[in-house]
Amino acid sequence: MANKTLKEWPRRRCGDRDVPEYSSALPRALLDTLYSAKLGRPVGWNYKNMLEVAHHVEASHKEIFQLFLRALTAFRRTDELLASDRTGKWRKKLAVYRQARESGLAEAYKPDMTHATLIKVLFPELTKQGNARSGVGYRRVQGTRVGP
Repeated sequence: MANKTLKEWPRRRCGDRDVPEYSSALPRALLDTLYSAKLGRPVGWNYKNMLEVAHHVEASHKEIFQLFLRALTAFRRTDELLASDRTGKWRKKLAVYRQARESGLAEAYKPDMTHATLIKVLFPELTKQGNARSGVGYRRVQGTRVGP
């Protein structure tokens, strides 16, 4: 049973939504990341602060990086994250990401939308920002554009 993909797990109706029946099938990294952004502190991660979470997500979970940036914007955490970036490494990662997106070379950052319905249910704030392709959700902070 461990070899099943999420699409193969039994599903249950939750209102008008179709969600996995087993909580062990839930995407822990995604949920921990989005709840961390929402609450402004690490949730489910063994990190001291949000900057450590941000660096981890960019390095190890590129498939949820865009959602993380969108969540930071939606929950107004961008400024405090940038303020805590004393070395400038986070700004450099954002610049690399932005350049990759603008040049069409951001395949590694392509979001995994397997859990889009779950995200819409748990984080409706993320769907209210508008279309990321239209540029909605981006902000310029101290010369660095951030957002999905």
